[in-house]
Amino acid sequence: SDNDAVLLIAEFERKGYDLVHRRVETRDDFLEAMVRQHWDAVISDYVLPQFSGPEALALFRKQKLDIPFIMISGVYGEEQAVAMMKAGADDYILKENLPRIVPALEREIEAAQSRRIRKRAEGAMQYLAAIVESSEDAIFGKNLDSKIVSWNPAAERLYGYSTEEIIGRSTVVLFPQDHRDELLDILAASRRGETVGIRDTERRHKNGRIIPVSLTCSPIKDN
Repeated sequence: SDNDAVLLIAEFERKGYDLVHRRVETRDDFLEAMVRQHWDAVISDYVLPQFSGPEALALFRKQKLDIPFIMISGVYGEEQAVAMMKAGADDYILKENLPRIVPALEREIEAAQSRRIRKRAEGAMQYLAAIVESSEDAIFGKNLDSKIVSWNPAAERLYGYSTEEIIGRSTVVLFPQDHRDELLDILAASRRGETVGIRDTERRHKNGRIIPVSLTCSPIKDN
């Protein structure tokens, strides 16, 4: 309603916010608003003359928007709150507790931003993983104990070991006897955070034959 919208806006303005907002009362207006503009959040009353919060929430969920949806109610309590939260609402606030709306929305917007950042990071990792998997270069990872922790298909083809065979084993199996000093040099450089530049050297295939290779070793740091 107009009056509830005025109270809501006043609550945000009291906290220093200058809102861009749109008030809707019907199903069609709600759907039109959702596609016309990007919003940071949806705040819905539980009951409207031609519409309802639960119906708005159901329509909102179909849009697959990762923004907060907060339900506000004047009379309905705990049972409805539980039902709405299960249906996908991010919070349920009684009108008598309206001062909760600003901190609740700030919290949910921050959580949504964190989810989007995490989703982008996961997408980037999947993309990089796909590059490694499809590369024609042998790429593998090892920890500072020189145990192999990842192994791409090109490494299988070059060295003859399947992923199942090699994961968890020491990289020493790949070094010819007269190149073992390289293993120590590479580990020392990695511990210092240094990249070992491209060098021509030799490694050992599973069947024992010697393979000429050019290699680069780069340290990967966690948080």
